[in-house]
Amino acid sequence: MMRLSCLSLSYQNQFRAGKMDLPAFIRTARALSLDGVDLHMRNLKSFDRIHLKQLRRLCLDNGLSIPSFPVSTEFGLYPDRINAEIEKCRVAMETGLFLGAPLVRVFVGSTPPGGNPLRRNRRRPRHGPRPAKP
Repeated sequence: MMRLSCLSLSYQNQFRAGKMDLPAFIRTARALSLDGVDLHMRNLKSFDRIHLKQLRRLCLDNGLSIPSFPVSTEFGLYPDRINAEIEKCRVAMETGLFLGAPLVRVFVGSTPPGGNPLRRNRRRPRHGPRPAKP
């Protein structure tokens, strides 16, 4: 059976405008008859255990699971901040575990300026089919 969930980043404009918070997002997901909510780390107001318990309880009361706990990082842009990004992932793993999410989804970030050095020397594919050999 397929189950449907929604990522809180799908409502990022409403979060940024202050029109939505995670409790409102959870209630919206319930109103849409979804099965779960993926609560992005960016949308948490606090990592306080009491706050996290309230979110977990709200999900349970609304019949919603937390299939993943996503976190955004920037491993590609700032090589000098890799340790901080790893720490952010560690915090996400602990938080997701506390919320009952079976996995953490890591958005690894942007490509460094100048593009991906691993792809620079690759030939670009030609557009369209190649001519047939006689």
